[in-house]
Amino acid sequence: MGIKTDKELEKEIASKEQEIKIYIKNCEKAIFDLNEGLTILKRKVKISKGRIAELEEAIEKTKKEMENGIKRKCSKN
Repeated sequence: MGIKTDKELEKEIASKEQEIKIYIKNCEKAIFDLNEGLTILKRKVKISKGRIAELEEAIEKTKKEMENGIKRKCSKN
C-alpha cells in the first residue's frame, strides 16, 4: 500500500460519507416506522397505558442506540 493521492482520498471520503448518510437514513426510517406502529397500536388496539409507556421507552432506547451507532460510525471514519 503506497501513499494515496488527493483524488483517491477524496473518493474514499465521499464513499464513507455516502455510507454514513445511508446508515442515518435507515435509522431515521426505522424510528419513523416504530413511532408509526405505536400510533396505530394506540388507535386500533385496546392497550394499557403502562404497556404504551413501555413501548415508548423501548422506542427511545432504540433511538439512542441508533444515535450511538451513528456517532461510532462517524468517529471510526
